Amino acid sequence: MFNCPVQHRALARHRRRGTTIVLLTFLLPVILAIAAYSINVVYMELARTEQQITTDVATRAAGRMLAITGDKQQAIIAAERLMKANPFANQTMSLSGADIVFGVSTRRSANERYSFNEGKDPNAVQIRANGTIQVPMLFPTMGIPVDFRPIKAAISTQSELDVALVIDRSGSMAYGVNE
Repeated sequence: MFNCPVQHRALARHRRRGTTIVLLTFLLPVILAIAAYSINVVYMELARTEQQITTDVATRAAGRMLAITGDKQQAIIAAERLMKANPFANQTMSLSGADIVFGVSTRRSANERYSFNEGKDPNAVQIRANGTIQVPMLFPTMGIPVDFRPIKAAISTQSELDVALVIDRSGSMAYGVNE
């Protein structure tokens, strides 16, 4: 009578043999698909971040060159040079794949953001990467290779500051307070 449950457990264990392999066979492709999707999403974000850095650096260089020289052509050359020096997703960006716009940035008060408008006598530069560069995904989706086209923009504004240096050479400043 005590032997029966032991035999029953052994028989049940024998019938369940191999079920883990069947479960693993069905779930392994699902796990791999989820992992590939996650890696693709992370790669897309990495490529978008690298493109934003490239756009920011080029815009800053163009804005600085425009502020120093006032020459738009030299600003474009500075932007091109830094775009080529900062590749993203193993590709170099050029101004042929982006738009450079010279304009005026203004704001109404110190608490507001600058608003950029295209115009004469520029004090700002905007570079827009308009999605012409195709970046391939690391893993194909459903067996089909897929590309994506990141779009980014950056604006560099040269704000003008007045700095005054005041030197007082009068006799009142010659003596200490305690004397």
